[in-house]
Amino acid sequence: RWILEHGTIPVLDPFSHSMRGAPWTAHEWLSEVIFAAAYAAGGWTGLIALTALAFAGALAMLTRFLLKEMEPVHALMFVAFAVVLPLTHLVARPHVLAMPLMVLWTAHLVRASEHGRAPSLWLLPVMTLWANLHGGFTLGLGLTLFFSAEAVLSARRQNKAMVAAKSWFAFAGLAFLSALATPHGLKGILFTLHIFGGSYALDQIAEWRSPDFHFF
Repeated sequence: RWILEHGTIPVLDPFSHSMRGAPWTAHEWLSEVIFAAAYAAGGWTGLIALTALAFAGALAMLTRFLLKEMEPVHALMFVAFAVVLPLTHLVARPHVLAMPLMVLWTAHLVRASEHGRAPSLWLLPVMTLWANLHGGFTLGLGLTLFFSAEAVLSARRQNKAMVAAKSWFAFAGLAFLSALATPHGLKGILFTLHIFGGSYALDQIAEWRSPDFHFF
């Protein structure tokens, strides 16, 4: 609501009592605006409906992708696992809006790898949208580099490593540029490194800590 009222994206913290005026990277600004619009249109019911729609959309895309690769019963088993994994995080927060984009991006990376070619350039706007919705877009960039390296290694067997490297790493470079199309530019990508760089918050905020497998 602050963004909509002021017509700009905050770069300084306008809310905190102890850190007012401190530099702030509003890396989820677009998700916040969408949630504000949903709340304005339908109140809490609107937020719940939007969250359910995003989660259902992610599952629908995953199901559609898996059905092209395996029998329906096996596809539904994997989708059931996919439902269980994020249940504790199924709340009306920005990462839910990014879930369909994560599935779409990853599925097309896998499909392109299976067909021995780089992903289509139409996928690049997905990265730009993802980068403005949630900081998890850096996962998409990391997966792109992983699949690019895998494609080059696989192409070596056919003496086509150079061709694969040019196409895949060109796509990876364009994906990186697409991720810069945010109000924060390079800071949006560096924000992830800052969060996971051993900050005080990383040690104190429970949901950011590494899993502790000593307990259930």
